[in-house]
Amino acid sequence: AGEVNPDDPPQYRTPWSCTLLKGPGDCAEDGADCRESKCCADAGKTCYEKNSDWASCRTTCAAGEINPLDPPEYRTPWTCEVIR
Repeated sequence: AGEVNPDDPPQYRTPWSCTLLKGPGDCAEDGADCRESKCCADAGKTCYEKNSDWASCRTTCAAGEINPLDPPEYRTPWTCEVIR
């Protein structure tokens, strides 16, 4: 941390913080809540919001739909807002 990369263009040669932004394993797996990670381990899926309490990785989502795969007590409409 704090080093300058000599391969950076001259105008961008400033010290690097080297803070890891996201690494392998930081994104949500299928069936997990992705509100915090804001990403999905499966690159073919997107983190969609169901409501203020849940979001998960799905291939598609249509606002107002009820996912038949949700447990019966949670079969309520999805907002389908993309979480980024």
